Amino acid sequence: MSGKLKPSGRCESAPKNLIFDRLEAETATSNVSVDGDRFISSAAANSQYYLNPPTAKLLCTLGKVEYYRCRNNHWILRESIDAFMKGIVSCAWIAQTCKIKYSALENICEEMGIPLLKLSPELPIEQSFINTSYLAALGIAHSFQTLQDDD
Repeated sequence: MSGKLKPSGRCESAPKNLIFDRLEAETATSNVSVDGDRFISSAAANSQYYLNPPTAKLLCTLGKVEYYRCRNNHWILRESIDAFMKGIVSCAWIAQTCKIKYSALENICEEMGIPLLKLSPELPIEQSFINTSYLAALGIAHSFQTLQDDD
């Protein structure tokens, strides 16, 4: 009533300011309201599918996956990303699994005649994919099968 605001406690997961920035507050509340069973955030897509946020956003922009946009966040429908990723694997996962640099992976693919599946020609190899039928040639088919079985 006096017009003075007094903090009543501290919550580490909430926006940090007492007077919230409108966009920050709406983003925080929208993150809570998205159905976690049906949708996956771009950060989770990075950890589960090895799709970095720019690649995940590009998939949304190009209409390759169904998504729900809430402010600056893209929430991807889990079923649509599973359908998109069926039969392909990200080059980021391959590079991490084989513990090689992207340039080395690109050279190996070129030498072996393995085509890179790119969403756009100008994108780097980090945002490319390889058909799973070529994984045995790279010596990682067993590891990929194990990854698929874990899901």
